[in-house]
Amino acid sequence: PASISGVDLDLASFQQSIQSKLDGGSTAFPSNIVTSIDLAYGTINGDSSFSRFCSGGVHLPDTFGVGKGFTDALYMTGEEVAGGKAYALNCATSTLWEISAFGTHPWENFAPIDTGNSTHTAVALWSDNGGTGGDFFMIYVGVKNLSGDFLARNGLSGGTIYYFDPVVAGNPNGLSDGTEDFVLTTSTTGAESEAKLEDIHTNPANGKQLVFSAQNNGLYIMDVDIQFVGGNVDPGNSTVSISNALTDDNSVSTFDNPDNTTWSPSGHIYVQEDGGSSPAQEIWSLLPSDPSGTLTRVGQGNTETSGIIDVSELAGFHPNTVFLFSVM
Repeated sequence: PASISGVDLDLASFQQSIQSKLDGGSTAFPSNIVTSIDLAYGTINGDSSFSRFCSGGVHLPDTFGVGKGFTDALYMTGEEVAGGKAYALNCATSTLWEISAFGTHPWENFAPIDTGNSTHTAVALWSDNGGTGGDFFMIYVGVKNLSGDFLARNGLSGGTIYYFDPVVAGNPNGLSDGTEDFVLTTSTTGAESEAKLEDIHTNPANGKQLVFSAQNNGLYIMDVDIQFVGGNVDPGNSTVSISNALTDDNSVSTFDNPDNTTWSPSGHIYVQEDGGSSPAQEIWSLLPSDPSGTLTRVGQGNTETSGIIDVSELAGFHPNTVFLFSVM
């Protein structure tokens, strides 16, 4: 059965272990770095028959400034299976909540979007459906009820799911190697879809900009501007622009099969491959201002790596020097 684990590190020991590697062992390597490993939750509100959790992320309160974004510190993840459910963990109480408002899909990950106000929460919902036609691009928008339960406080109940309506009518479904523009719609008729949508992450310096990978196509930058009228979303004037940053099997490298993706506080984007042509399972770094020109291979796994995060600042080292990731 699937589960969500919590791993606690001793920060001083973690810093000491890094310094020991940097100075060739002059600093003694600590005997222990991990202080505890356990289930991340103690209580579950919702379906507890878990299956195959995929990517996830921690999101802090006041995500985009005072009162904006989430109210509580939370971790969101979903099941990457047909009919998969979405969940949010209350980090303060270790209570796991099923987010039924997101619906059921083979979830890859979720990423918050800055709505520009303190009343609404928006989340990009990324479904990894590899079947014919894939799945729709989706954004959820909900109203926060600060006197309600955990989901209500964070705007994660009772909201609306919006889809991407192409501005140029008749554009074929599926991502291109250029730029495509959309407005939001509540209808799936003619809405944009894509197979094998992978990880998505919000730009820490701009909550209306996100990076995502599509395993069959490449890496993309997405700009979102949600407009409101009278306290409600104005979908026809809410815009989404998706631009290709790197194509799969980019000509300047062996970059292909992009999967897990992180936008670091340093401004760099990190991408991990799921397979790919030889050499496979590579980890890449790039700057969005010049993706091809700055694309640099920074690592490689014997099997698929996953979930890379830049912890340089937390660990007290220079940016882009200390990372955590898993090996599957």
